Amino acid sequence: GYTSVRDSFTLVPGRHFEDFGQAAGSRYPFVHDPASPWRTDPGTYASSPSSLRSGPIPDLGNSQLTIRFETGQTDTLFFSFRVSSETGYDFLVFYADSVEVDRWSGEREWASCAHVLEPGNHEITWSYRKDQSISRGADAAWIDDVIFPSQAFRQQDLSLVDILNPRSGPWLTGNETVALLVRNTGNETVTELSTRILVEGGAAHSDTFGVSLLPGGETII
Repeated sequence: GYTSVRDSFTLVPGRHFEDFGQAAGSRYPFVHDPASPWRTDPGTYASSPSSLRSGPIPDLGNSQLTIRFETGQTDTLFFSFRVSSETGYDFLVFYADSVEVDRWSGEREWASCAHVLEPGNHEITWSYRKDQSISRGADAAWIDDVIFPSQAFRQQDLSLVDILNPRSGPWLTGNETVALLVRNTGNETVTELSTRILVEGGAAHSDTFGVSLLPGGETII
């Protein structure tokens, strides 16, 4: 039969993308509510391998997640979200700079949200909030696939330029060597980078490479 290569990730060049696949939950500086921290959930996600789920809370409780960053130009924050709660009473609330942008409740499957941010410092918050009684569904909210503005966290940043090998076609055997072309889109020299490659039906393979990649430079790994 015909064998093909396909990717299972979203890549937006020059941007930081968080799918909460890290064991610790995220590689970005999210601040959790210490009373009810959000946690990685491998059982529910917009894209594999996991999402971030609100912590358990009592009636009138609140599980809050915040992140702060700076952007030098008008740009857009994207994320996916899901809610399973009492309709009209228990909400996932999204705030930008302490201003409520939107809220969702009830049984909502994965959907996307985009919010434009002006240049400057920003504080983004997701809060799952309950009223004084009654729980419905999973009584929780989830976020996934957060795409930050292009200039957020830009001290060190890598972008995938191309998958050089393997190429889709009937010649594939399943034992090909993977070659990736990456670019340093940050403003500091990168001296080490890590990859995690998961082939459908197989185990994930991780590698760490020592490099000296100047801003704007490209290398093959």
